[in-house]
Amino acid sequence: MVTSCREPGPGAAPGEPTRPSETAATTAGASTAAPAPAELATCGSPIGPFPTSSLLAPAPADATIVAALRDAIPGLSDPVWALGQDADLELVAVGNAGPGQAALSNFEAFALRQAEGSWRVVFSGGCEPRAVVDGRPARAWAFAAAPGASATEVTVTVGECALDPWRVTPIVAQTPDAVVITITVAYADGDDVCRHPAAEVTVPLAEELAGRPVFDGATIPPTQR
Repeated sequence: MVTSCREPGPGAAPGEPTRPSETAATTAGASTAAPAPAELATCGSPIGPFPTSSLLAPAPADATIVAALRDAIPGLSDPVWALGQDADLELVAVGNAGPGQAALSNFEAFALRQAEGSWRVVFSGGCEPRAVVDGRPARAWAFAAAPGASATEVTVTVGECALDPWRVTPIVAQTPDAVVITITVAYADGDDVCRHPAAEVTVPLAEELAGRPVFDGATIPPTQR
């Protein structure tokens, strides 16, 4: 039986991965290069967590896994990429990557488990990967209002499925060249079903914004807002 991925929840991100890198971004013309992403990402349980390096530098999946997936899905011709392993599951992505794409972003994700000597698809679903920070999945956000150069706090709207603000944790990494804001969400009682409205969150900064670009650390790589 194949079941679809659910929204990222607490069970999708064991461990304590590091926060987004605070290495200073570099400038190229008018644009600022995206800071390094978090080390782990997720599509939502059970597709994740897995290393973000599997998205930024995709590697082909094992030939045995690819053959099993093509047997299960007749007509599948897109490339199959390895995402990683989770317990007894092999996690793979199906989609195009290469010179035309900086990274795997929107793709179909699959989890396969070996049973009776063969690999079988047990989960599948569309994936827009999100960072995992401090063991929790991150949520994309947008400015509720454009901040000024002297701002010492910013107000952001966290995308749908966010809970009440007290369950939302902003993590800020500031360098001389950029600010990265990553919003993580804690779910109560194992609830990882998308049934919660968007929420506005005020994020304090350690110092004035001073015209620096602000990046959303939830995306892989971080997105300038």
